[in-house]
Amino acid sequence: MIKSKGIFAVSFIAMMVAGGAYANIASQGYVDQQIDTRQVAGDYATNTALSSVRTTATSAQSAATAAQTAADDAADAADAAAKAAATAQSTANAKVSTAQGSSAANKAVITNASGNITTGTISSAMITDGT
Repeated sequence: MIKSKGIFAVSFIAMMVAGGAYANIASQGYVDQQIDTRQVAGDYATNTALSSVRTTATSAQSAATAAQTAADDAADAADAAAKAAATAQSTANAKVSTAQGSSAANKAVITNASGNITTGTISSAMITDGT
């Protein structure tokens, strides 16, 4: 029976100490906090609004990406056209160079008696002052 009284006394002291600890924790705001339903509703509304903003921003980003892709494609087409023009110019230059021959050979484009353009060699005797 003595042992029971000792255990009872120890248990009673433990309950007293535990109660004090619970009261201390409660005073610090760690327990017994009630949920404010207005705050929960406000948080829900805020999260919904933020989700809407995020969706709108994502749509805008997708549209901007599509526009950039279209601009890049147009620039690629313009680059291809410029390259084709440069190639055509280079080909024309090569043909003109071939038709004119070497500059050291005194070749020139001249007209014949009929007025047709032809190529030939100009001698100094052919050059006049137009009189």
